[in-house]
Amino acid sequence: MDKYKEAYNKQCKSILSYKVILAKIMKECISEYKNYDMDTIIRCIEDGNTTDKIVGITNDIDDIKYDVFYSASIPNSSHSIGAFINIEAQKTSKLKYKIHNRALVYAGYEIVYQYNRVFKNQDYDQLQKVVSIWICFDAPTKQEENSITYFSLFKDVKVGYNIVTLDEYDKLLIVIIYLGEESSKHEFLKFLEVLFTNQLTSDEKKSILEKNYQINVNEIMQKEMDTMCNLADRIEEKALEKGKRQGIEQGIEQEKIHTVVTLIEKLNLPFDEVIKLLNVPDDLIESCKKCIVKNV
Repeated sequence: MDKYKEAYNKQCKSILSYKVILAKIMKECISEYKNYDMDTIIRCIEDGNTTDKIVGITNDIDDIKYDVFYSASIPNSSHSIGAFINIEAQKTSKLKYKIHNRALVYAGYEIVYQYNRVFKNQDYDQLQKVVSIWICFDAPTKQEENSITYFSLFKDVKVGYNIVTLDEYDKLLIVIIYLGEESSKHEFLKFLEVLFTNQLTSDEKKSILEKNYQINVNEIMQKEMDTMCNLADRIEEKALEKGKRQGIEQGIEQEKIHTVVTLIEKLNLPFDEVIKLLNVPDDLIESCKKCIVKNV
């Protein structure tokens, strides 16, 4: 991976590790937290430890590497059941798979993680809810831009009656969020845009987050947002530089092909002689042949 992209991904992960950011995401995405204020939700994260950022769970199952993986209790719960939450920041435009399938694997590992850690001796009723939230900076199609989609377990009794209640089987939730090129009117999507865009300075982000979303941005967090913006700018610059280089290279190749065709057609020189004379690289020879045939 490009060093700038790797650093950017690390910075995104760091921003997502702030409890105040996690609390906002949990409030918007997970039903168990919707009716509670931010301070209450923050106290639920990692048993209420007082650090600004989560400690997080270091996963040691196979090769799954979570961006952010932590535990949280559920407010006013009468039992010990809580949730394991995973949040990923991801570009999706060039993936070879459907993002929801990867999310399902990650959620599955969150379930496996609990075996012999949260519950033992087949005490499966202690299984905690698992949540995997994917914040995707682009969408695979234009129609999916600025969308939030939920995938979850549901009960469908085909015959007779089943007494299992919602809180007993509602154990898995996947949330896929696609941001868009155009700004969204949806408040939560706008919040994510502010957080991750490189179109705003860190001062502007701080002002909007504090004024519109009541999120206190300390000096360290602001510096991290500034670093993330600078890295995003550098990635964009590199992409433009690469595109420019590719354009120049394509222009040179087209000019060489044009010269080959001209020498053969105007001077009636043999193809092999022209190729040797102009020192045409092997990967252009086939293109030259196709242009000559096309012009015949």
